[in-house]
Amino acid sequence: MACLFLVLLFPYSTNLAEEKITSAEVLPSSEIKNLADTKVSPAVEINLAKKKIAPAEVSSLSETKNSVDAKVPSSVETNLVAEEMTLTKASAASEIKNAVDAKVSPAVEIFKRYHAAVVRVIGLKDSKLDTGDSQILEGTGFFIDNQAHVLTAASVVALSGKIWIERGDESFAAERIGFDPVTNIAVLHLLKRPENLTYISYQGEELAQDDLPIGSTIISIGSKLGLDPSPNQGMLTGRHLHYGDHKFIVPYGRSSLAMDGGESGSPVFDATGRFIGVMIASLPEIRSSFISPAYAIRKIAGDLLSIGTFSYVSLGFSARQELQTSGQYCISIIQVSKDSPAEKAGLHIHDELKRIDQKVISNMEDVAIAIFHLHPGDTAELEILREGQKHTLFIVTDSLLSH
Repeated sequence: MACLFLVLLFPYSTNLAEEKITSAEVLPSSEIKNLADTKVSPAVEINLAKKKIAPAEVSSLSETKNSVDAKVPSSVETNLVAEEMTLTKASAASEIKNAVDAKVSPAVEIFKRYHAAVVRVIGLKDSKLDTGDSQILEGTGFFIDNQAHVLTAASVVALSGKIWIERGDESFAAERIGFDPVTNIAVLHLLKRPENLTYISYQGEELAQDDLPIGSTIISIGSKLGLDPSPNQGMLTGRHLHYGDHKFIVPYGRSSLAMDGGESGSPVFDATGRFIGVMIASLPEIRSSFISPAYAIRKIAGDLLSIGTFSYVSLGFSARQELQTSGQYCISIIQVSKDSPAEKAGLHIHDELKRIDQKVISNMEDVAIAIFHLHPGDTAELEILREGQKHTLFIVTDSLLSH
């Protein structure tokens, strides 16, 4: 099997580290949804417009033939026929242009709307204290409120002693508010608020999970190789809870967007301009990337802004998806840790997990999303099926990881 490399922390730097994955097992769970009925390709309309030329030309040629059958056409008649054909072609060309104008790439409008909120992020890391050498890390960030807070990749700023952002020809010193190395998300605050500040709200509709269909058009805005922010258009190609040996904390979107140096931390939008997540990991072998979903960004950024840290919870059980004799899948408990919240709540091996709080459990992605939304000390309500009987358990969560 060919080796694959997953770059989870991908700043553009002079010394770029990569995480090597020895095997890859990608199991997309979402189905492709055809949006052609609502988003017709410009090529379709252009082709239809071109077809209008042919009947018009045939009609003109038919009229010319009839005039030849009746008599030899005068130079005036010949010129009129030629002029009519020229006008017909010009009209068709105009229709083609109108079709193209009506179907301008969504990246054009989205870039106009948001590019002023996207900035270059630079971190200066002291890599060799004995020699005085420093490492410059570059990434992308974006303002998330009018208080000059910037969301970016933790890999750029987590270990940097000096941080600043660049917007056009302006530079602003920044301080680190907090970061989460697990999801590669960090929040900064500028020491001086820029004038004419615009921002991209990470708040909004609270989604239980991503609702964007696989195959949808997506647009990122990033500072590729330290250049000014620019748009990049691609497609959502899948969602994954793990890639090879690496497990994500929630299902990440996989995209056809190549993430080159300096683009870690770029905001990503759907074709309507809705914020859907942040580019946080690269798949350089296939010119692809992983996107942390918007609902995860909302929770992580909110916690970093309010308390400066992000904590994960433990319920103390392991589960897996199993195929039943009925042909249906279920989520079965395969391990319960001793003295864990799950054991104290009365969870048993072979129990079938049906619901965590309001989240109905259909697959392992649902389990990960439901647990991610819990905070340490929360009481979670679990609905299980045990020997055909429904039971409700209440689990008080413990902190799994804190920093």
